[in-house]
Amino acid sequence: MDEEKEWKKKIDLPFIKVRESDEEKYVEVGPIVVHKKGEQEKVTFFGDEPDKWKADGRLWKFGVALFLLLVGVVLTIQNLTEYRLDGVIEAGTGLLLLGSTIVRMIMKLKVSAFWSVVGFALLIDGMGEFLGYDMPTIPLLLILIGVWMIVKTIR
Repeated sequence: MDEEKEWKKKIDLPFIKVRESDEEKYVEVGPIVVHKKGEQEKVTFFGDEPDKWKADGRLWKFGVALFLLLVGVVLTIQNLTEYRLDGVIEAGTGLLLLGSTIVRMIMKLKVSAFWSVVGFALLIDGMGEFLGYDMPTIPLLLILIGVWMIVKTIR
């Protein structure tokens, strides 16, 4: 899709992109893309690359499995011992999200800036909590994401 083109309607949100001009329409929702030019309409999934679709699904399942293992191990350690692992789940989740971003870049899959920022914030928040610092990272992140979404919608 030509980014230099002048669009009458241009909307960019996390997971959703809409472009519209007099002669064509383009809608992207996650991996699904609908592009209509004149009477021709084309629907693609990751640009009709089934290998990327499969890789993305496997990566997501692997990430969920690692997240469940992380939470299960941390909660088990906290329940069976006197160790307090405050912030480890947050920091671990942040590392999983950032690791997923790196793997996606290597595999040339679509990378989400939104989840990269969330991962970084969770990592910082978890490390701060583990070290005993009380940082309002998550509330600030939510405020920044809200402002960013409003600005992107208004533009």
